Amino acid sequence: MATLYVHSNGLMSFYKFDGVQAHTLSWDKDTAGHIRYSAKLGKGSATVYYDMDGEKKKWFTVNAGDLVEATDLDLKKGDVYILVETTEPCEDGRFTFETVD
Repeated sequence: MATLYVHSNGLMSFYKFDGVQAHTLSWDKDTAGHIRYSAKLGKGSATVYYDMDGEKKKWFTVNAGDLVEATDLDLKKGDVYILVETTEPCEDGRFTFETVD
């Protein structure tokens, strides 16, 4: 369920959202990379997971009023799947993910 929802690979922004959204990011360099991310919610909570090797792993949680910003994860060549899963209906949210050296 989503209201006033904008999504492109690596970005999701919404007024209301409840459910799961998947993102796929690719790293095509032979050197290690990272993911720069930010997440904020006005109401509710969500957990973000990643999968680089066929195993879903918890990455971080964001709660109402939080603003999370960091650069994390050691990427190897290939795809990484990011799942944003709400644990309750959320409002006024924005999540961004981008690969960086």
